[in-house]
Amino acid sequence: MVALTACLFFLFATEAMSMLNGAPKPTYKNDILAIKHIKDSVVLKSCIGVEISTFWVLSSALCLHSNISDKVVVEARVNEEKVLRYTNTEVKIHPDYDKMSGNNDIGVLHIKGGKHIEGMGQHLILPFAHFPKMNGSISAWNLKSGGYSQIVESLEAGHLKVNIYLMTDCKLQFPQLDAQAHLHGDYQICTFPMVEGSDLCEPDSGAPLYSYHKFSNRWGLIGIYNDIMAATTGRTHQCNQEHRHPLIFTQIFHYFGWISNVTKIPYEVLKGTNAINKDYK
Repeated sequence: MVALTACLFFLFATEAMSMLNGAPKPTYKNDILAIKHIKDSVVLKSCIGVEISTFWVLSSALCLHSNISDKVVVEARVNEEKVLRYTNTEVKIHPDYDKMSGNNDIGVLHIKGGKHIEGMGQHLILPFAHFPKMNGSISAWNLKSGGYSQIVESLEAGHLKVNIYLMTDCKLQFPQLDAQAHLHGDYQICTFPMVEGSDLCEPDSGAPLYSYHKFSNRWGLIGIYNDIMAATTGRTHQCNQEHRHPLIFTQIFHYFGWISNVTKIPYEVLKGTNAINKDYK
């Protein structure tokens, strides 16, 4: 892994950095999707989504929000050689999303037209309960080799390890951010990279946060990256080796009811008590 890891989700000419100082995953596992906003054959924005059923993708509202004239497409890297591209999509953003503060930063994207995402593993989503010395892992893209890339085939899934802090501690340590974003422990999760100089960047919006669930003895999806720095400052969040702020995630469990209502995936399935065993359209 090079000191400054960079990647593009773009098929076209736009360049952007993603996940600073992330690490390759031990084995190949395709758990993230590239979401791109395209107008006149130019990629205006790219970000990350994670599959919650074969027709539904979970991401941040910041990632999914677009102009009405933009086309939102999804690219799924199934294996080392195969990438699927879906252009018939519909975006649903949480009605209380506040783009100025970053609150309620969550949305879903519907893959329409009959074809579904192939070869993607289902992800167990568990209730979030903080416990001492808790840590997590963020999934995003790394490069297979140095330099920039314009296609998903050249990217591999990577991860960034983080410590998860109580929101009360996070608010005390970062009062200026709290004053701007009004951090809330019931809706958000506060993390900080374990490796000095690590960071997430603008194209990582919507990246999933996984954590070990102590009581069920398994890992689960608990958060979606909320690029709160970009929301509160109005500036693009660039990678920064002098990283001195937390990475904030939207806490998924609080939104199970809304996700279930929009996607028609039963609440019990989202809680992880039943396996996703059908294609919820």
